[in-house]
Amino acid sequence: MCMVCRQYPCHPACPNASEPKPLLRCSQCGAGLYEGDRHFRGICEECLSMYSVEEWMDMFGEVLEEVEEEKWAI
Repeated sequence: MCMVCRQYPCHPACPNASEPKPLLRCSQCGAGLYEGDRHFRGICEECLSMYSVEEWMDMFGEVLEEVEEEKWAI
């Protein structure tokens, strides 16, 4: 039993509590992801916020198209 929180195992708020183990690791930066953290295909929100439009489109298998006069003429 812990002498600080009087529990075994320690209460999560106890200074003697061990660090929680991540449920997942970001595939880009390796940061631990815990319950309640958000991700997309194993990539953390922080890394996702740094993606460019082209990188997002590539992730979804899309590409930007060029405007061609023949195609869009009214």
